[in-house]
Amino acid sequence: MKKLFTLTRVTLTLLLFMAGFNQASARWVGNSAIYVNGTWYYCANDLGDLTDEAFQGQDFGPITSLTLGGQSEVYTGNDWTGGTMTMGYKIDGGSDQTLTLTYFEFINNNNILRSGGSTFSPETIDISKLSVGSHTISVWFVSEGEYDSQSGNNYVATFTILPATQTITVPSSGKGTYSSAFNLDFSSSSISAYVVSSLTNTAATLTKVQQKIPAGTGLIIMGAASASEGISVVTSADAIATTNKLQASVTATTVAADYAYVLSNGEFHPANAGTIPANRAYLLKSDIPANARSLNLVFDETTGISTTQMANDLLSKDFFNLAGQRVAQPTKGFYIVNGKKVIIK
Repeated sequence: MKKLFTLTRVTLTLLLFMAGFNQASARWVGNSAIYVNGTWYYCANDLGDLTDEAFQGQDFGPITSLTLGGQSEVYTGNDWTGGTMTMGYKIDGGSDQTLTLTYFEFINNNNILRSGGSTFSPETIDISKLSVGSHTISVWFVSEGEYDSQSGNNYVATFTILPATQTITVPSSGKGTYSSAFNLDFSSSSISAYVVSSLTNTAATLTKVQQKIPAGTGLIIMGAASASEGISVVTSADAIATTNKLQASVTATTVAADYAYVLSNGEFHPANAGTIPANRAYLLKSDIPANARSLNLVFDETTGISTTQMANDLLSKDFFNLAGQRVAQPTKGFYIVNGKKVIIK
């Protein structure tokens, strides 16, 4: 167990006197042992050196587990041989919940008692019952009525509950744009995800991404026409290894005329003034060569595409082998499609 601090008896006595507590009292000092994603945090502290892993005011972001209780410390007089303190908490505006902590151990005869041992059971909150989105947890401790659920001295932090999956529906054309407010894992998905790695005056080159993709990444998605799939939401993601020209529209984005290019019928076209819907992606006109009017989608030569992953429109195009001969039914290998190399694995 981490050693939090060491104070002499004289120092503790002075602090207790200044705080208005006598030697026979017990007082919380802030080592709450609230476990978030497997790491425990202090609530707040009455001592200046209790600063690591502070709970107060934290935004923990996405969490996978939340457990209350464990190691806890109080000030106490040497004649106080044990007892209890109540830990209370509530989430958002919910009802008060309580947990009883038992103190029984002197530490170095230094006016500190510690809870724990086989008689103490932490309480794990079932976060699966919480709605997706941001939540607030308030925590308080009762020592001789010191705090309660209405006290301004309560300790507060926020956290986020993620959905298990994000449903993506492929347009009827077999391809579309997408962006998400969550990290997504496409590694086992039948829907393929691409970034636009480069632009010319005729083409947007696509590079496939198979890793866990960061929230707010603009994507081209391809799959079976009108297919829907729940893509796993994950708490962490990998960096995109290549340049991505796509801009994410996680929430509806208002654009001026000639500001953006949007995907329509397999090509990017200049957008009219208006709103790009949420969970879509677009290209900035400023990134596109001045003489471009529309952009076809092509694949870079390092992209692996299986025949089951190719969209219907790609299969309908003419394939040529490296000798320039048209291939009616392409199998594995390199081909030329619309003047660009693709590889079928």
